[in-house]
Amino acid sequence: MAQPNTEHHMPNLICSEEDLVKLLQNLDASKSPGPDGIHPRVLKEMCCELSLPLMNLFNNSLEAGTDPIRNNGNKAEYQLFIRMVKKTMQETIDQ
Repeated sequence: MAQPNTEHHMPNLICSEEDLVKLLQNLDASKSPGPDGIHPRVLKEMCCELSLPLMNLFNNSLEAGTDPIRNNGNKAEYQLFIRMVKKTMQETIDQ
């Protein structure tokens, strides 16, 4: 009987600026903010300004092999990620 392949290979994932713009533009601005407290209207209206810094943040997270959103319920890592997103948004607004 053949043994199952237990090696897992994660493909290289890269988030592009264009992908983020499309995703942010398609947010439903009438919805309530999520657990991060960021209103979708803000994300949608600032999609062009936020796409590059968020792309860098997401790609750095992917490159490091961390997924703060689905990291086995690690709330501290998720909260750190959200703080980084909010800081990135504030820096973009302040420019």
